[in-house]
Amino acid sequence: MLIILLLFFSSLALDARDAILARLSYQLPVHASIGQVVQVQQGSAEEKTMQALESAYSQVWVDGYVPASLRQAFVYTYDSLLVSLLPVKEVQIGKAVKRDVLFEVPFAVYQPSYRTGTMIWTPNEAGDWVLLSLTVSQ
Repeated sequence: MLIILLLFFSSLALDARDAILARLSYQLPVHASIGQVVQVQQGSAEEKTMQALESAYSQVWVDGYVPASLRQAFVYTYDSLLVSLLPVKEVQIGKAVKRDVLFEVPFAVYQPSYRTGTMIWTPNEAGDWVLLSLTVSQ
């Protein structure tokens, strides 16, 4: 009976250890500037950030991501920055920080040059993500 109990408890310990190791092996790194790197989930603000960064900047880009009420000011403010930045080739996306109805998504761009930044998104009336602002380190 004692041998059966020892085998039972040792198998539980091995199962627990294997579960912990499996969970740790899939954890993405923590980036010094953007925090926890995430694997983007479909429909998330993180996914929208990745799509926006990997797309070429154009009027179609502005129409697709920026709400109509902000487009003129957005282009005036960010046009030269986005022309020089987009599309990026290598990017890591950090975990979004939710602030009421705003989602701040940090990112790190590695190509064409290293930069970090944040995109601020909010869902519109239709439930689609719209870009309100962004910051990028120079």
